[in-house]
This record gives sequence, C-alpha cells and structure tokens, in this order.
Amino acid sequence: MALVKTEDLVAQVQGFGALPVVKQLGLMVALAATIALGVAVVLWSQTPNYSLLYANLSAQDLAGVATSLDDAGIPYKVEHGSGSILVPSSKVHDLRLRLAAQGLPQSNEVGFELMEKESGFGTSRFLERARYQRALEGELAKSINSLSSVESARVHLAIPKKSVFLRERAKPSASVLVRLRPGGTLNETQVAGIVHLLAASVPGLEPEAVTVVDQRGRLLSDTQTQRELALNASQFEYNRRLEEEYTKRILEILSPIVGAAGVRAQVTADLDFTVMEETREIYKPDQAAVRSERIKEQQTTDGEPEGVPGALSNQPPRRGSLNTTEVGRKNLNKLSKEVVRNYEVDRAISHSKYAPGRIKRLSIAVVLDYRKQLDEKGNMHQSPLEQAELERITELVKKAVGFDAARNDSINVINIPFQNDSPAEGEDEGIPLWQQSWIWDLARPLAGALFVLLLSLGVLRPMLKNLAETGRIIESETNAQRLPQGAGAAAVAGLPVPEEQPGAGAEAARAAATATATATAAAAGGGAAEPSAAAQQVQEGAAANLSGVDIAVARSLVQQDPKRVAQVVKTWVAADE
Repeated sequence: MALVKTEDLVAQVQGFGALPVVKQLGLMVALAATIALGVAVVLWSQTPNYSLLYANLSAQDLAGVATSLDDAGIPYKVEHGSGSILVPSSKVHDLRLRLAAQGLPQSNEVGFELMEKESGFGTSRFLERARYQRALEGELAKSINSLSSVESARVHLAIPKKSVFLRERAKPSASVLVRLRPGGTLNETQVAGIVHLLAASVPGLEPEAVTVVDQRGRLLSDTQTQRELALNASQFEYNRRLEEEYTKRILEILSPIVGAAGVRAQVTADLDFTVMEETREIYKPDQAAVRSERIKEQQTTDGEPEGVPGALSNQPPRRGSLNTTEVGRKNLNKLSKEVVRNYEVDRAISHSKYAPGRIKRLSIAVVLDYRKQLDEKGNMHQSPLEQAELERITELVKKAVGFDAARNDSINVINIPFQNDSPAEGEDEGIPLWQQSWIWDLARPLAGALFVLLLSLGVLRPMLKNLAETGRIIESETNAQRLPQGAGAAAVAGLPVPEEQPGAGAEAARAAATATATATAAAAGGGAAEPSAAAQQVQEGAAANLSGVDIAVARSLVQQDPKRVAQVVKTWVAADE
C-alpha cells in the first residue's frame, strides 16, 4: 500500500493549487512539522541508551577519557557540571576495562611514585624527608579512598624530627579530611578503622593522636566514645553469634522430624559482660599446725670465792707451785632450758576472675507447622501434632541449647499452621523484565517505527488523498469546458468522452461540474459549510439536462471505462438514497 500513487501526483498538485493561499500555507506548515517530527522520532529511536561511565572526574581526567573515546570512535556525552561522562549501556564494562588498561582515569593522589622520580644533584635531606612524607600521605589517602562511602580524602602527618639530644621527644600526630559521597555516611566502626589504619602505618603514632573530620567540619573521631562504642559493638556481635548458634542447633535437630520448612526458631540470650575479679582468704583455727620449733638448754657450774678479800689474795704465789687442793670450796650448777614453737593457722586464698559474656538467661521460642498428609484422593490435609510429640520435641530443644532451670531459662513450643503464600527461601526474583537495558534498546526503534507509521497513515495519507480528489474534480471541470454539447454527464463523472457525441448542451455539464468541484474543494479544504442556494439550483438544472443524454453515449462510456462508470452509478444511487 503506497503512501502516494504515481498517477495521483498531478491531481494532488492541482488540488493544492485550488486551495486558498491561507490554507496552502497552513497545509505546508503542517506537512513540514509532520515530516520534522517523523525525522526526530527516527533519530531518537536510533540513539543508544546511555549509562554512567565515570562520575566526579577532574578536568584533566575528563579530557583524557574523552580523547580515548574519540580515538575509539565511541559516542559519549559529557556533563561538565558534575564531571560525569556517559556512554552506551552495552559498552560500559568493556570501556572501563579498556580505560583501566590505559591508566585512566588517573588518581589525583600521588603515592610512592614520587620516590621514583630522579632528584637533583643538590637535593637536601630536608627535601628528601618531605618527599617521603608526601608520598606516605598519598598512599594513606589512596587507602582511605577505597572505602565505598568516601569520595576523596586528604591526610596530613605531623612527624617530629628525631634528635639524640632530647630526652622527651614529641609524638607524631595525624589528621584526615574525608569528603563523603552524596548520601554516604561513615559509622563508628569505619571511623575507628581509619584511625587504626593510620596508627598502624606511621611508627610511634597512637590512635588517640588521629583526628578525622568530614567536609562539613564535623569531628568524626572521639577516642573515648569510640572505645565505648567499639566495645558495645563487639558485645552485640558476640550476642548475635551466640543466638544464631543456638538457633542453628534447634533447626538442625528438628528439621529431620518436621522438615526444614515446618519449623521456625528464635533464641534470645541475656549475657553479662561484667568483668569480675574475686580474692578469698579463709582461716581455719581448729586446724593449727606447728610451723617451726626451737629448743635451747644451758647448764653452768661455778665455785664460790675463797681467802681474804682484796688484791693480795687474788695474786698468784711467788716462786712456788700452785696448790690445787681445794679447801672449803663449794661448786654451783645452773641449768636453763628455752623452747620456742611457732604455730600456723590453716588459711586458704582463692582468686577468681569471671570472663565477660556469661549467660544469665535464655529464652527459646519454637513454632512448628501442622503435619501435612495426603488422603486417598490425593488431597492435602493438615493435622496438629499430639501433645506427647510436643513434649518430646521440647525435651530435645532443651538438650540442644543446654537448658538450665537455675538460670530461669524459659522455653515455649507451639504448633500452628503456616501460611504458604510467602516466596520460597533462596528464590531469586531477578531484575524485572521492563528494567533490563536490552528491552529499552529494542523498544525504542519499535516505538519510533510505529509512530512514523501512524503519522503516515493517519495524517499524510488522508491529506494527500483529499488533495488528489480535489485535483480530479478540477480536471473534470476543465475537460467539461472543452467538450461539445451532450458530454456534460461524462465530464461530471470524470469519464473519457468520445469526440463526436450529440446530446444535451455543455452548459449544464459545466454548471454541474462547477458545482460539484466547488463542493468537493470545500470538503477537501476542511470546510464543513453547506453549498449555497445558487449552487444547488445549478446542480438541479444540470441534473434535469443530463436526463436527456443519449443511450449510445452511455454505452460507449461503459465500453471505454467500465470501472469508472460503475463508480458513477454507485455515486448516483447513494445520492438518490
């Protein structure tokens, strides 16, 4: 089905020329707008779907990436305000790999690459030390930038100069400025990780000497708060792992009995993280024991003095022998004994230290599904578990978790039917079909083609058809003016007329053709007004004169163009109705 027929081109041009000037201008504007809209839709349908390749690029990196894409002949879009570059969705991953192989985009932070540059001959130790510190700061900034929430980071190190003449040396310190991504945040654990990363990378740097600030000037690192929060986080994690371990035990022991989908369990553990140390000293006085004993005995024998008291009696004899005979002398014997015993009282000393994380209480909740059975007809029926079965399951759960009534542990096992409208576990719904990129790539050209087709069939084709009809009527009117009398009917119908055909006068035919052409031109131009009274009179007079057309002329016309004659007859019949 062609939009424009070759034989209708002349008629369309004549119909367009018969329209008023205003209508001609409007028709030209409408036709141009329609063609422009169709071309725009076609171009839009051929445009690929763009996705983000890189964002927040510097001017240097943006220029490098754009140059590489130009060399590869790949279309792209650049958003200078955000530093983003967009490429076709189907080529995003390949382009990232290709650009990464070329070292693009380059990072603004420079690390130990500075040490690879050749230094001048007169470079001092101060410049070497400054270059090393700058390289270390760059490497630490790169490590911090690898965090998903961090867009960029800067690290400043304050490392004091070492000296052997100072007894008390200053300790190094560090400060970090992080720029977070839009909507990104750093929790306490991540901030503590940054602090300890720097403390472990710089010799002598303590975590207390590291300060972390974001782009809004908010202090993110608080040593005391971080310690408390880190402790709370570790306690919460230990509590969670313990509860998961108990829940896993319950599910593993009940799944073979009621099925994996027929049991749900939760365990809540109340833990005591208090660190306690206790020292006891117990005395038992009834169980005294001799620790040491010392016995000392002393015996002394002494004689009484004799002679005249004085110095002469105590002198030895001269030139004589000593008279050993003791006359009137008495001997004195002295005996002394000393015993010392030390007793030790029985004493017991015990030192106890309770580890944190002691279980104070357990609360266990278990939900079991009804038993499902098939009857003889294949229908599924549910029935509750018996009380004896519930009691046995309760005892199994107690043994699995180490139930202790002394700790006031509680357990509750109930049996209720489950709802089966929830999706199965592990079911991967995947990305919806309408969100996949290939759907949009396929839908865009189809939508463009459909729009162009509707535009052609709904706007252009009716417009050109009306112009062709108007041109045919004008052509019929022109032919009627050139024919002899008696050929008016054929002219009105637009039929080829023989050269010599007697009949009614041509004036009636011309009048009928003129009236018909006027009415058709008004309909083609969009006018909906009824024909005037004069036109109606002309048409009625023409019809009266046409009644006298010779039968021979009609037969000749039928032989020459039967299809057109049939169309004329249909038109007359429709007019009579």
